[in-house]
Amino acid sequence: RQWPDMVNNVATIYAESPSLANFPEGRPEYNNMTRHELAMLMVSIMSLAGMVGPYTHGVIAMGHRPLVEYEGHATHNIDVTRVWDALDLDDRDEIRR
Repeated sequence: RQWPDMVNNVATIYAESPSLANFPEGRPEYNNMTRHELAMLMVSIMSLAGMVGPYTHGVIAMGHRPLVEYEGHATHNIDVTRVWDALDLDDRDEIRR
């Protein structure tokens, strides 16, 4: 696949970093990856986390998507907009809680 130059540039920075300096390239237990391949994987994971995570947090916090349903808890039934609407924005202690 042809990746944008910016992605390759960031992956090169990661691959040449001290953190990956001792990565054992070409080992079967690491799927025979090179440092650059590992760095490309890191870039893709971090870009997803950086874009999808904040977006998902925002839509949940603003009430456009329900909270996750956990077994034994009715978290999916919480209307977060009612919580937001009930907050006294002038009370810093209440906001922190």
